[in-house]
Amino acid sequence: GMLVSDVTNAGDIPATTYVSTLLSSTSVKIDKVMTGSHVGDTLNFKGDSVAFALIKQGYTGTYGSANVNYSDITGASDEVSGTGYTAGGFVWAAGAMTTPAASGTQAYCQPSTNPSWTSATIDCRGGMLYNVTQLNKAICIESFGGEQKVTAGTLTLLLPTNGAGTSLLQVN
Repeated sequence: GMLVSDVTNAGDIPATTYVSTLLSSTSVKIDKVMTGSHVGDTLNFKGDSVAFALIKQGYTGTYGSANVNYSDITGASDEVSGTGYTAGGFVWAAGAMTTPAASGTQAYCQPSTNPSWTSATIDCRGGMLYNVTQLNKAICIESFGGEQKVTAGTLTLLLPTNGAGTSLLQVN
């Protein structure tokens, strides 16, 4: 995971901001989209701990862009429970994200290993990638496109190839 912090003008990053240039493996330049008062700054990435929590089959909550925290899943009692699964999901250690890279105008990165639950009995429909270090803030919600079920086996989520157009986390 990564924390993006404004080292030039603390706290003035509006929601309409995007990464315009990947300067190095630890810095990017941001610009405003169409509105807002932000002018280009250099931001730094920090290695944070990220996790992937599974959302159970038959969930009751509504999931999408309005979900901002892991507690959105737990508050609706929608996190998977079962043998081989620990509340909070699969947690990557700090710095486990691949080094951010760029291709043309696209920046990308993702966790370095596939999350896996062994000797598990799990019935799930999707999940949330979230930043443990930054107060469990949501990074993205993923749908599996249908029920995924394993009984006394291993559930492994195969991450896409880390690259432009394929990475889990991308900025164009």
